[in-house]
Amino acid sequence: MSGGEKARLVLSKLMMKEANLLLFDEPTNHLDLDSKEVLEEALLDYPGTMIFVSHDRYFLNRLSTRTLEFQDGQLDEYLGNYDYYIEKKTEEEERVHLLELEQEEHTPITTESNSSQVAKQDFIQGKEDKKEARKRKRRIDALEAEVETLEERNEALQAELLQPDVYEDYAKATDVQNELERNEKMIEQLLDEWQELQT
Repeated sequence: MSGGEKARLVLSKLMMKEANLLLFDEPTNHLDLDSKEVLEEALLDYPGTMIFVSHDRYFLNRLSTRTLEFQDGQLDEYLGNYDYYIEKKTEEEERVHLLELEQEEHTPITTESNSSQVAKQDFIQGKEDKKEARKRKRRIDALEAEVETLEERNEALQAELLQPDVYEDYAKATDVQNELERNEKMIEQLLDEWQELQT
């Protein structure tokens, strides 16, 4: 069996055992798009506890309710999904930066001196720039994920066109070909937007 088939078999056996705790290490690796969706739906209905390690941000955002971070021998818990975790980490970094600025001035950053006012304005501008950069990065990631999904769908459609029951049926073949063309146009638009965001 292929790696994906083996992964699907293991996941199916796990579901049949009705365990109350599941541990996953990269559960969506080697799965095609349809299999990922089936897995996510099954796990959303799962009543027990799940612990998973994954680089699949979409999977993490859809399924996780708590995020754990191991760093420097310390465990930190965030009561939310991956996006929530990133948001809280960013807030923590900004708080630390603000405290450092206050310590450099030996006075609260909201008080009088010109240099502290300039530092505050620079910090606020930097914060806005970082916020805009994060927003742009999230959109770029979303565009890349959409393009990847559409490309995977196109591969499936092209394989479908090779099936006798499709290419021998004019209506089915036309529907598949039309979807392929729509997807290609959509990919082109998404890549144009992606290119604009990169500049």
